[in-house]
Amino acid sequence: MRCKVAALAVMLVLSPVGALHAQITNASMTGRVIDPTKGVIEGAKVTLTNISTNVQSQGTTNETGSYYVTNLLAGPYRVQVEKLGFKTVIAPGIVLHVQDVPARKTTGVS
Repeated sequence: MRCKVAALAVMLVLSPVGALHAQITNASMTGRVIDPTKGVIEGAKVTLTNISTNVQSQGTTNETGSYYVTNLLAGPYRVQVEKLGFKTVIAPGIVLHVQDVPARKTTGVS
């Protein structure tokens, strides 16, 4: 039996934690994982790796395909999204800055 491999599309929205409190130096990342037909992917594992420290933080998508990972240090990250039956997507070059709210969309191909 052949396993059909589909692509994941990952939409990343970066947001600060505690933007009203200047002494807080952590950030968070939220996003949504969808397939090529824009269907949501529940239960996908999202791993954020800080390139400077090699520390990994993980989240899992919920029933709407959304994830939220908090308590991240500012710096460069690589985001990896995995789900059985789908091609793993890696998005390098994500940079988190406290109090920045950039958005980025990454699409995987099958």
